[in-house]
Amino acid sequence: NGDEAQLVYQFSLPPFLLYTLYTGNANYLNSWLTSLADPPEGCTFLNFTASHDGIGVRPLEGLLSHNELDMLFKGMLKFGGRLSYRKNKDGTESVYEINIAYFDALKGTSEGEDDKQIARFLCSQLIMLSLKGIPAVYIHSMLATPNDYEGMKLTGRFRSINRKKYLDTEIESLLSENTVNRHVFNELKRIVDIRKKQPAFHPDSAQQVIKTGDHFVSFRRINQTLNEEIICISNITNKEQE
Repeated sequence: NGDEAQLVYQFSLPPFLLYTLYTGNANYLNSWLTSLADPPEGCTFLNFTASHDGIGVRPLEGLLSHNELDMLFKGMLKFGGRLSYRKNKDGTESVYEINIAYFDALKGTSEGEDDKQIARFLCSQLIMLSLKGIPAVYIHSMLATPNDYEGMKLTGRFRSINRKKYLDTEIESLLSENTVNRHVFNELKRIVDIRKKQPAFHPDSAQQVIKTGDHFVSFRRINQTLNEEIICISNITNKEQE
């Protein structure tokens, strides 16, 4: 009715985006984006890719086949992640959450690890930052934090793989040297600074998905009041595309 909440968490975005970049196929993500109805007036979406919890995969159930899900799970295990399970009513178990740092989740594709981890990760954040709604960037995404096995060992909890606790001096060191962390941080900061100046990215600006094939995620953001339109196009494969 529009009076329950003002912000709607997009829990489907993290697993859909991960699957898209892992497989190089945007079909499922594009279909989901096309099906999204605008929230009621005064409400908007809260878009995110990572949080202090794992990547919930319940939104993928019934949309991806068992084989497609199994391929994704095996890939995340190869990239150092863990899987959390839930018990079903019939006594069986199903994966409900992938525990992995989003940066490490994108270190490769279904073809294996490659040298495009940084570009692929930045692509994931660009898509999230451009979608209709308000973006939420987890600190470990801003810092491109890898899997924290030490933290997981200390707590005995899989979720600790994405909850590394930094001292401020450690962060200062990471961002003052020529590190991957500094590169990602500075690039995300640059992107956010650009985003803040564009009326087309206002939460109330319209969004229209553009059909450009399974190799791309493409959409328009349109602010009719200030007459600005921005077209966002992302190649989600590991190869050049036209």
